[in-house]
Amino acid sequence: MNLPHLEPCEHELPPSEFGTLSQLMADTGHGDAPIVVMLTCWELGTAPDQISFANPGEVMVAQNPGGLVPSVETHEPGSALGTVLYGLNHSTVGHLIVCGHTRCKTLGLLLEAESKKKKNPFHHLMENVKERFRVTYADRSPQDWLDIVVQESVLQQLANLRSHLSVESRLRDGTLLMHGWIRDDDTSAITAYDPTAGQFRD
Repeated sequence: MNLPHLEPCEHELPPSEFGTLSQLMADTGHGDAPIVVMLTCWELGTAPDQISFANPGEVMVAQNPGGLVPSVETHEPGSALGTVLYGLNHSTVGHLIVCGHTRCKTLGLLLEAESKKKKNPFHHLMENVKERFRVTYADRSPQDWLDIVVQESVLQQLANLRSHLSVESRLRDGTLLMHGWIRDDDTSAITAYDPTAGQFRD
């Protein structure tokens, strides 16, 4: 999957806090205790093939439109956020995945609303992504806009989750690893975020 190039990430997402697929695979498939918490969009229906090797009970999946969660500063509860934070209370959970997808209708609403100067139902959760897109990417080719927004949204949701002390503390002490993924809706292939390069790569 050839995704458009991202500008340097503006979030504090230290490379040392990210994991790899090989680390995730090594930690799963051994029992039924929760190992992975994944936040993703309700449109995906099921978790990606890349975690199909996990045993039942090892992956907790939280889904909502766009896979959006508030940062701690917004003081807004939500069922997806609650599910993620609940999952991370399990000491056995060592991986946090945010998984976007290429034809996300919810994030497409952001672009549609922007072009029509209207708000969409998820406006308050997309404000940071919308502002970064407007300032940094609006001059890019329109055919790249959705792919850019999807990538930026995954990074924003990771940053939003990291803003919660219970998540940040586990990332800092090395008991939790982040993963940013995007699923290609045509091929089901996963492209993962490479924090050293600052890009999503196959």
